[in-house]
Amino acid sequence: MSTPQESPAIAFGRRYWPVILLALLPLIPLYRALLMGEAIGPFDQIRQMAPWNGAKPAQPWDVLQADGVLQFYVWRDMVFDAWGKGQMPFWNSYQLAGTPLMANSQSGAFYPPHILMGLLHVPTATAMSLLAWFHLFWAGLGTYAFCRTLGAKKLGAYLGGASFSLSTFMIAWTGLPSVIETVSWIPWVLAGVMALFEYNPLLVRLGLASEPSYFDDVRAAVKKEVSSMRRYTHITLGLALAIAMMVLAGHLQFVAYGSMATALFLAWLLGTRRTPIKNSSISRYSIGPGDPPGGDRIPEEVSASVEKATLAALNPVLGSTLRVVLAAVLGLCIAAPQLLSVLNYSQFSHRRNTATDTGYEAYIGGSIEKYELAKLVVPSIQGNPRQAATDQAPLSTYYPSILKPGANFAESAIGIGGFTLVLLCFLPLLAKFRDPIWGVIVFGAFGILLAMGTPLNKLLYFGVPGWSSTGSPGRAICLFVLAACVGTAIAISRLEDLKHMIGDRAPKFLFSIAAFVLILIAVGALKDTYPLRQGLTADLIDGLKKQAEAGALSSGIGITLLAIMAVLLATYEQTLRSKALLVAVPILSCLAFFGASLVQTGTPGLKVENKINFERIAPINGSWNFFQAPKAILPPNLAALNRIHSLDGYDSLMHRDTVAMLQDVDGVDRGAAPP
Repeated sequence: MSTPQESPAIAFGRRYWPVILLALLPLIPLYRALLMGEAIGPFDQIRQMAPWNGAKPAQPWDVLQADGVLQFYVWRDMVFDAWGKGQMPFWNSYQLAGTPLMANSQSGAFYPPHILMGLLHVPTATAMSLLAWFHLFWAGLGTYAFCRTLGAKKLGAYLGGASFSLSTFMIAWTGLPSVIETVSWIPWVLAGVMALFEYNPLLVRLGLASEPSYFDDVRAAVKKEVSSMRRYTHITLGLALAIAMMVLAGHLQFVAYGSMATALFLAWLLGTRRTPIKNSSISRYSIGPGDPPGGDRIPEEVSASVEKATLAALNPVLGSTLRVVLAAVLGLCIAAPQLLSVLNYSQFSHRRNTATDTGYEAYIGGSIEKYELAKLVVPSIQGNPRQAATDQAPLSTYYPSILKPGANFAESAIGIGGFTLVLLCFLPLLAKFRDPIWGVIVFGAFGILLAMGTPLNKLLYFGVPGWSSTGSPGRAICLFVLAACVGTAIAISRLEDLKHMIGDRAPKFLFSIAAFVLILIAVGALKDTYPLRQGLTADLIDGLKKQAEAGALSSGIGITLLAIMAVLLATYEQTLRSKALLVAVPILSCLAFFGASLVQTGTPGLKVENKINFERIAPINGSWNFFQAPKAILPPNLAALNRIHSLDGYDSLMHRDTVAMLQDVDGVDRGAAPP
């Protein structure tokens, strides 16, 4: 009696369900852009200014997110337009009386997805929404692939990818696309490195060769080794492409963080990988003149192949390392046309400065403060930057923005939630010292130490040329968030081991529970340790705190209890019910912590009637403010969006002579890094 065959659709779904779900998850934060036809960016905030003079929106002003329209939307529009016309996007002739476009790294002029959108003539707003979906999905899929190379099961790898894709860090930075575009390639780079170190089938195959069929075994092993080397080549080329794409995506600060994570992970692998050739039966195969077992002479071509294969196998760690180095060099060569242009122009940047003690103190001021660690467990505990505070306009309920000058929710998006935190506490029980996951924990710890403003930053600030010109050190938290999500995947994949520990009443299990409780107590105690700046009152902060915590505590406690229940249920039973609950946890966490409303969207209609032709204009706009929209005649850079030649504008990379000229016009020395 034959069993009924599974339909192709069901078989496909059963095999690729993690990929399908990871592709659907970005719909949660991007539903307004992808399903309702809106564009990503605070367009309503910009439209309230002249010349449109629209209604004042209900959401609070966010000066960082405004860059999503005033910089990125304009840059993308010009890059897409140039490629659509078959031109190279070298120059922006509409802003600052002309300024480089390609040499501004964050324009991503040569980034292949941008080229594709331009060649296909996809409208700018639609293209940016599609690119945001793709890179959130790509970040999740890359984390999934990395977790699989580390040995995670499908369910665990999915949870790692979903947690990273829906993390508050990735969603909060979606409006500034160069960040998520760059970060989305970091897990792919790490996955490529791990794949090169783990894939070494030659030793296993040669070790399995049997004496009676010596020549057949050798020939088969050599034949398979040819296939293996081809796969090695494919992985090396894939790693090179991932490195090139990470650089071309444009945010060089995050390229640096990705490179540091890769270097630390590689160092861990080099320090812990053992050469399996020791005591191997490979010594049974003769190299050079000699006879094999049985007395028959080894054919010359077989002997040469075995010699090469054996020498490669004797140093698999060295071979893998050389392939990583080769991939890095090749990747940088691919990205060189854009990268070299950016590095050359940066020599004249207005941000280029000499590292000083005073500058270092200002730089460290952007690090994550201890009281912000409360967001580890409940990402929304300190308020929602999209929710206006009651009776305290124009402030939002996100009160760190007034405790720390320039603070922004995205700059300190450390939240990983109770689900991930619980599993991280169990991870030390489930991973041996030489396990590659500890290499991930190393770069995750490095990331949080940088983000918290520890002395590690001093080594970078004073030791790395140009580092003093980079943005907030709090952004290094991306490495911690990625490492935490990968740790989640590994822990979920090893819950069977945890079950045995609970059954054996191992005291180590209680230590992990105690560690989780201590973390909760510590972050609870730290959340009120903020200092009050001059001009602030305790009543003002207390009022904002009450609004921020009103719904956050209940949702945080609920999600944390649900996470613990899901982990315990999955530990004791591997059923569809327990798996479905685990699959739902990242989705419910995202919804509970305002992930669906964090990305600002609106209608992009910012066109103005252009009767100026080739004459230049010089709009004089009002001062910009952290807390409320400025009075503007024409917001900077939007002249370029309308293809009007303007003398004004601002850019992440401006020529120092341009800045000096503008300061001379204003009669004010604003310094290299104005507020």
